[in-house]
Amino acid sequence: MRVPGRHLIAASLLALPIAAISAQQGPKRDVPLAMRSVLHIVLNQGSALSIVGKLGPAQQWSSGEGHDRFVNWCFQSGGGTSGTTLHLMSDDSDMGTEGHQVNVIRILSGSSLALDGHKCGTLKGAGAVSGVGPLSLGATREDVRELLGQPTRSTGDSLVYDLNAEEALDPKSPSFAHWNTPERRKECFEGRSPFVYVGGMIATVFAGDRAQEIRIERYNNAIC
Repeated sequence: MRVPGRHLIAASLLALPIAAISAQQGPKRDVPLAMRSVLHIVLNQGSALSIVGKLGPAQQWSSGEGHDRFVNWCFQSGGGTSGTTLHLMSDDSDMGTEGHQVNVIRILSGSSLALDGHKCGTLKGAGAVSGVGPLSLGATREDVRELLGQPTRSTGDSLVYDLNAEEALDPKSPSFAHWNTPERRKECFEGRSPFVYVGGMIATVFAGDRAQEIRIERYNNAIC
């Protein structure tokens, strides 16, 4: 199962409403549907081609190594300190996907011309991106706890929620028949219909009392 790396990071099986994530109990928690997309780029669906097609041209670069290797794109919106920067990342390790599906949505306060020395594109016809779903830059710690409940980890400047869940394998998937045998159901899925493991994280970084960075990360390509 792919787990988030050392960076600050983040199909709800039951399509839980946002208000319900704080009440979601037990070891399995997933990123709510409403927090899985930004500007029509959807985690585990959006690809390198869809990023350029929907958001405009941007430089693509690689970062990290081994299990923490990513492909990156960044976009600026608004202007200066009142604007924001959108950073998208795709797992480029041996667990990555063909076409570079998006695994990380990161939004930072302030409009940056470049990240890590790489020029950011300018979002086509968009104002500043202020958040992901109901989680917004400028939120207080109390706002985040009210939305997401108690964090897995809390530091001086961040609240972090580790997530793990299971997602049913699409019966239309080319690999469904391979996994949907009595033997593999028993060996891998406790006799149930095939599913993939989901891992990820939601992290909010604060400057003073207000959120200055939001990062949501989700992987759903580990099975058995």
